[in-house]
Amino acid sequence: MASITFSNVWKIYSKNIIAVKAIDNNGIGGVVAEIDFNGSHYVTDDEWKVSTIEELGWESVEYNDITWQKATSYGLHGVASPWADYQDVVGISTTENVQWIWSSDAENDDIVFFRYTLRAGGDTTPPSAPTGVTVTSSH
Repeated sequence: MASITFSNVWKIYSKNIIAVKAIDNNGIGGVVAEIDFNGSHYVTDDEWKVSTIEELGWESVEYNDITWQKATSYGLHGVASPWADYQDVVGISTTENVQWIWSSDAENDDIVFFRYTLRAGGDTTPPSAPTGVTVTSSH
């Protein structure tokens, strides 16, 4: 399972960025999240961007992530192995197409950086900080 650090959610010109540094503790990496913001519902899927390289300013809204790859989806929350045992994670639905994501090498990439853009019309108010869930696996 991954240890997740949520960076600040940045805002600029109607653009909000979620920047996540995820650290896998010597297993198969995976991140799952649901976000409600400004009347819209967002989930982790392959539309998130991912990199295994930490570059200066990667978490800022001004950073250009055009060279980052799309995250790899490893399947739906509640179904995908090896995370199927975690169907009861508080705040994560098993019916909203929430997907476990990581880099293309979930086995060997232990530190992964994610970015996701929330488009919010004219509203530049950042969403509330997400609440974290730490899951420890004995697998």
